[in-house]
Amino acid sequence: MGRIAKSGVTLVALGALVLTAILELQACGKGSGAMDSGAVPSTVSGIEATAGDGRVTIVWDLVPNAASYNLYWDTTEGVHPPEPGKAKTSPSGHIASVDPEAATRRDNLRVGTKISEIKRTIYTHNGLSNGTTFYYVVTAVSDGGVEGGPSKEVSATPQASSACSTAMETQCNGGCANLLTDNGNCGACGNVCGSQQVCQSGVCQDSSSCQSPLQTCNGSCVDTQTDWYNCGACGNTCNPNQDCETGVCKDVVLCMFPYSNCGSGCVNLHTNVKNCGACGNACNANQTCEMGVCKNTVLCMFPYGNCGAGCVNLHTDKNNCGACGNACGQLQNCELGVCVSPLICLPPTTKCDGACVNTQSDSSNCGACGVQCGSLQYCCKGACRSKTLLCL
Repeated sequence: MGRIAKSGVTLVALGALVLTAILELQACGKGSGAMDSGAVPSTVSGIEATAGDGRVTIVWDLVPNAASYNLYWDTTEGVHPPEPGKAKTSPSGHIASVDPEAATRRDNLRVGTKISEIKRTIYTHNGLSNGTTFYYVVTAVSDGGVEGGPSKEVSATPQASSACSTAMETQCNGGCANLLTDNGNCGACGNVCGSQQVCQSGVCQDSSSCQSPLQTCNGSCVDTQTDWYNCGACGNTCNPNQDCETGVCKDVVLCMFPYSNCGSGCVNLHTNVKNCGACGNACNANQTCEMGVCKNTVLCMFPYGNCGAGCVNLHTDKNNCGACGNACGQLQNCELGVCVSPLICLPPTTKCDGACVNTQSDSSNCGACGVQCGSLQYCCKGACRSKTLLCL
């Protein structure tokens, strides 16, 4: 994978993207459910700033009635948006000056440089000087252009990264190098390829050996279909939250456990038979994926069913009555897959096949359940007798 932001930032970004999409759909409707474009949006809360190498990532909580957000920044503490109707802007769109009276009212607050039309609740401010502290506030803007109050001020100081940005890089002589493609560190730090050579898979080879789909970029032999620094073309570097896929920089899809991005979106690694426990780990045709483990499928003949621990009788099992997991009450029995209250037979009757019968006189249960008298017999005092004899 390419560069991925810290989990704390990306999880907030993921939740914000989903909620923002829902709110945008709702805002498109008309009538009583449509957004009030004249309402003043709530003040932005939950703002945080995280520094990186030459960049700062700012995240904040979603404001329900916001159509977009404005971010104001400065390198001096006390950054603030201009007072409504008092700001003057330069041709570039940045705040150039502010009405003196408004500035006096705000005392030491500074009108920051404005970045507008932010549609998400995350923004990465790139191209910053390491070692300089940057200060930020964020405001919400309604669909009608009404701007809410500023958030609390946050700050962060970008620093040069002491660690290499991708797993493919290794620290060499104070910098980071890809030992598979770097001509100055080919296969090992300090191993320099010749002027007519390129580093391919960690080996110095003649430049003529860099053949399609590989391409020579800045003296290195790379695959522009997957190379993060040369995605689609030499020098086309993807953003920190992107990967290079088939020569195109694409946003990284983040999935919450137990889901994972296996190329076509988020899949459940606990149940997906094609990605069981890990992407690409496919179960056999006669297996199912249970909690990320491929297990052999247990086939049970009706009325038995596989309820996880083997075959159980769904007609009589009190814990799986009629279906797996359907448990009967403490005072109930499972009869033919249905939970029923127990049948109580008072003497002299006895319960036989779900009914109370008198085994002393019942010809189908004579003396005991299931004892059937013959066609020329009847039940007398629990015994089958000829119909020619009296029951004395």
